Amino acid sequence: MKKFLSVLLLIAVLCLTLSGCGFIGKQSLSVKFYVDGDYYATTHTFLGSTITEPEDPYKNNMLFAGWYLDKECTHELVLTGPIYTDLSLYAKFIPDAVALSRTVATELASKVVTVHNVCYNSGFAGIIQGNSTESQGSGVVYQISNGFCYVLTNAHVVSKEDGYSNQRFTVTDPWGNEHEARIYKNANLATSAVSTDHDLALLCFEYVADDTAMTLTEADLAQSDAKVGDYVVSIGSPYGQSNSATCGQIMQFGKINVSNEESKFEGIYHSAYINHGSSGGALFDMSGKLVGINFAGQEDGSYGCAIPISAIKEFMRLYVNAN
Repeated sequence: MKKFLSVLLLIAVLCLTLSGCGFIGKQSLSVKFYVDGDYYATTHTFLGSTITEPEDPYKNNMLFAGWYLDKECTHELVLTGPIYTDLSLYAKFIPDAVALSRTVATELASKVVTVHNVCYNSGFAGIIQGNSTESQGSGVVYQISNGFCYVLTNAHVVSKEDGYSNQRFTVTDPWGNEHEARIYKNANLATSAVSTDHDLALLCFEYVADDTAMTLTEADLAQSDAKVGDYVVSIGSPYGQSNSATCGQIMQFGKINVSNEESKFEGIYHSAYINHGSSGGALFDMSGKLVGINFAGQEDGSYGCAIPISAIKEFMRLYVNAN
């Protein structure tokens, strides 16, 4: 009997000790962490205790800016304070200006070119005699193969001005080299690769890539359309400035009115500033994937408009890759 009472007393003392140390009577809580909607990690703590953070997540050309209580990342959680319920936290990122500048200079600049469109009369001599007009836009290197370079641009960039009978296209690469270009035509199709419905056109010119740093490279296409809130980089040639880059976010998707005509596709509204000459330029995501081709913008620079990757792929299927 004495032995039994001794055991009970020992158990009671142990329980009191554990309770005093906080191991009994405290509710266990879990905190789940998400990055871009995908599960990232889970940590556990007790009611009224603080959280042990997981290792900071990483995204290309972005800086981790903290954990937030909502998917829109508007309410940040102060992780030094105690928590009293299970939580789901969402990572917020902001552009890393240093890393992004390096990526533009070393990876993306070689994928964007300047497009010149000269319209003239009286044969080629009309250009020399001044009976001509020139417009300028931007273009994105879509493919380099079989001794040719193929460049995506806007249909309105390659359109012929009224009153002129002839055209001449040149493409200037980032190093100042000029290439005589023409609008591509698939031999199996009746029309050339120009679509006003998509506001897209495909130019081509003779080109052989070499092993030097001054060579054009193909743009990597995103697998799907960007999402509202995604950060993007716009690269083009506004006012003749080769590879001018700006950063912004996807604002919304919707029909776009240009010259009182509504786009046939759901266009991208974004806040990466563009200007005259940016038409046909690239809209990249933070991983360097092409998510759009710029084609219009607000005069005050409050927003730009781009053709999404889904419309670009449809254009290529209908006007370039069809058998």
